[in-house]
Amino acid sequence: MKQPHNPPRPLDAVFEDTTQRLRSDDPSRWPAEVTGKAVLRVFLRALQTATGRQPTFELLCSMYLEVHPDPPDELDGIVRQILTAAGT
Repeated sequence: MKQPHNPPRPLDAVFEDTTQRLRSDDPSRWPAEVTGKAVLRVFLRALQTATGRQPTFELLCSMYLEVHPDPPDELDGIVRQILTAAGT
């Protein structure tokens, strides 16, 4: 006997349900649901639409530094290790 076929749900409803579930879930579980590559792709597409141009590395850095001007605490140690390993 043939199984009844469930009609596909509208994509916007699936998106809303998934977004709501992710918002209410612990962020540590997000990697099981979403990859950084997919998120970055959506972000870059939205940024291109908002600015009307292809985002460049310099644009992304400028936008990030505008919001987060102070380096993270561990950055100083990372840079020192790189310089030490490079012999400078």
